[in-house]
Amino acid sequence: MSKSHLINANIHRAKEGARVLEDIARFLLRDEVLFRQIREIRHRIQISAPIYDTKEDLGGMGLMEDNVRFNIISTIQANALRLQEALRVLEEMESISSNKQLIKELRYQAYNLHAKLYYTASKYLKWHLVEGLYLIIDTDVISYPIEEIIEIINQSSVNIVQYRNKSASKKNIFKNAYKIKQQLDRNKLLIINDHIDIALDLGDGIHLGQNDYPLERIRNIVPDDFILGISCHSLKEARRATQFDASYIAIGCLFETKSKNDLTPVSIHELQKVCGEVSVPVCAIGGININNVDQVLTADIKMAALISYVWKTDNPLKAINDMHKKIMRCNDLQTVPFRSTNNEKAEKTPAW
Repeated sequence: MSKSHLINANIHRAKEGARVLEDIARFLLRDEVLFRQIREIRHRIQISAPIYDTKEDLGGMGLMEDNVRFNIISTIQANALRLQEALRVLEEMESISSNKQLIKELRYQAYNLHAKLYYTASKYLKWHLVEGLYLIIDTDVISYPIEEIIEIINQSSVNIVQYRNKSASKKNIFKNAYKIKQQLDRNKLLIINDHIDIALDLGDGIHLGQNDYPLERIRNIVPDDFILGISCHSLKEARRATQFDASYIAIGCLFETKSKNDLTPVSIHELQKVCGEVSVPVCAIGGININNVDQVLTADIKMAALISYVWKTDNPLKAINDMHKKIMRCNDLQTVPFRSTNNEKAEKTPAW
């Protein structure tokens, strides 16, 4: 094999890595800016002839590799490095100074896109869990010990739980939140109600009402990937919440419930209007149970919150999983994949 084979192999390697990253941005992250930036790099990599003599490659099909990717982050890491390393080899092998500089520019663009993809994917891994059954742990309402509650939740298929207590002292709220955080499956999100300090310390996000910490200030004090949920009771409040970069909004209460007996119920029609207008996930809340959830699912909701219903059944774990499955089945029917808005251009061989 010759230098031309080396160059040929690394052109293919770079384009393959770029294609994997491009499709992750397009179909998983659904980030059009990243998708187009990666696509531009792939298009600028010189087109090469097919590799015909793969049997002579010592690192080819006969080399066994342990390259199982466990999540989107590991896939991004592997393919971003593949792209960068291949570009470095091409840069070293290039004998024309101007071409070498062009390849170097591509390599540094690849470094920058790697960082952006990593950040966006980290956010995606957290935010894509904001769907299905939104289980609220309210120790004022649920009679089970916290340890038993968490044990059941960890066995369940839910992605997200909220800890709420309106009556305990801050010290006891922190104590319970800490216990939940320590015992909760790390693949499940923990949202803290009301207390921004505890949420920043222990949680993946904060849930606030209209009269809690000033909504316009929250994004200034939390990390970019921090989940911000906001309770709303009308389309007007929902619009306002999206202006403050809410991760999701909770609409209710929809039905009579002992946990919120001081609110005027929100109609299903109002819920449908909110779902039809806002771009963030909507969580329906308030008195939802197996007998009325089908009414709620007529709206384009992403989540439905339950507090007391599941814990009053004979089998809380089954009730949790059944309700989560029902909501997720509805979500699956609503999913629309990302699509590029412009027609793809034909690949062109760059100057180098």
